[in-house]
Amino acid sequence: MAAAYMQGEASVKVSDVLAIKGSVEVYRISKDSPLAEAVKLACDKGIGALLVEDADGQVVGIITERDVLHHVNNKTDFENAKVSDVMTRDLVTVRPDDDIHLAMDMMIMQKFRHLPILDGNTIHGIITIRDIIQAMRKADETDVRYLVEYIRGNIKIP
Repeated sequence: MAAAYMQGEASVKVSDVLAIKGSVEVYRISKDSPLAEAVKLACDKGIGALLVEDADGQVVGIITERDVLHHVNNKTDFENAKVSDVMTRDLVTVRPDDDIHLAMDMMIMQKFRHLPILDGNTIHGIITIRDIIQAMRKADETDVRYLVEYIRGNIKIP
């Protein structure tokens, strides 16, 4: 990232956030599954979001802890409700080569904390606000180290 910065390419990409986050499995659930099953899976895996897929394995939405909380408040019967009753259908995604500022702006403006990364039908991961903050901090640390080395004369700019 620092080398890109010194070459005038100061943006952090979504793929950089995924690389810093490391390999994390993206969990999916069928839209026809009971809501209780989605809650159990998310709790067992310690995650806040599941991608929702149809019978053909196509991603058709996302269910997050916030979606579930709204239904807790409405006293939804978790044994009889289906994931499709609760999920967010209008899935907002970004691609791995998108700038992280685009992802942050989308998350802020639309008030969500989990952002799936897709390229066509390929799922690359889900990033959260926490992942973005960690990536931005790492980019800042790298830039500071690079600047110190430049000031010391250890790095020459072509």
